Amino acid sequence: INIANPMSPTVIGQFWRGAYNIAVRDTFAFLSTGGIVVFSISDPRNPQPLDSFSVGQGTWWVEAVGSRLYIANRDGVRVIDAADVHNMRVLGFCSAPYTVKRVAYVSPYLYAVCWDAGVCIFESIPIGVTEPQSPQTAKGELMVTPNPTRGLVRLSPRSNEWGLRRVIVRDALGREVAQIKCPTHSGEGLSLNLNDLKRGLYFVEFVPEKQGAAAIFKIIKQ
Repeated sequence: INIANPMSPTVIGQFWRGAYNIAVRDTFAFLSTGGIVVFSISDPRNPQPLDSFSVGQGTWWVEAVGSRLYIANRDGVRVIDAADVHNMRVLGFCSAPYTVKRVAYVSPYLYAVCWDAGVCIFESIPIGVTEPQSPQTAKGELMVTPNPTRGLVRLSPRSNEWGLRRVIVRDALGREVAQIKCPTHSGEGLSLNLNDLKRGLYFVEFVPEKQGAAAIFKIIKQ
């Protein structure tokens, strides 16, 4: 519907398909119709069906966020990879009490409205992590404790020759979330404070003072 003139809206195109709700992303429209039906709306005057995806027990609601769909089913909530609408797949599932009638996603939380059971709030986490690698010789120069940690990490070089120039902290998606400049002579060790970071998986890169390979450690923040 064209509402450029709200006093006189006009119908541009129509979906001849019953649905509980609709979510739009780019030139795609995702309809919840018991399953998910995808329409092309590149020409809104003539929507065309592209594909469908049936999963779970009845899809009541679909929310499109980037290349992912968050859907409400009778048996819970699901996260769908819809980057390729012809090859959609389930990335994650979480059961919920009674039927989930509607979902709303505000990163990193998913709010699910459950029939006769109130609202369930789920925290989403990254799926499919590509772990960066560092040479074993570089990793062998450092001890990192404790790991997992609740906030403080102690870096202990095995040799006074291995000084640190800086420490770079990246999250599971590879985004830099912190960078710490180290003193010129750090052979005695260094305490790294991760208290301000959320719980999850992080990759911490230790860049040596002298020319050489950086060491990358996987650290779990509890």
